[in-house]
Amino acid sequence: MRHYMSRVPKSIRSTQQILKGSNHILHSLYAQSQELRTIQQIVDGVLDVETSVASLKNNELTIVTRSGAVATRLRYRQRNLMNALRRAGIS
Repeated sequence: MRHYMSRVPKSIRSTQQILKGSNHILHSLYAQSQELRTIQQIVDGVLDVETSVASLKNNELTIVTRSGAVATRLRYRQRNLMNALRRAGIS
């Protein structure tokens, strides 16, 4: 029994090509998800509470917490967090 590998047409692009292509909507989503991931890492490094970065839109960062008490602790650390984000080049 012989198995033949079919040839992949040149019009088919790899996932990496699609995600890193400059004219594709997936590139935009990929870049945005990478930015949010970086922000989450910075937030985790500055805050000692469990949070989730939800969005960054129009220079407004939305962070979700599990309770109002955690949100209050986050507000006390807001200045430190903003400084860390600025140092990382995130406005």
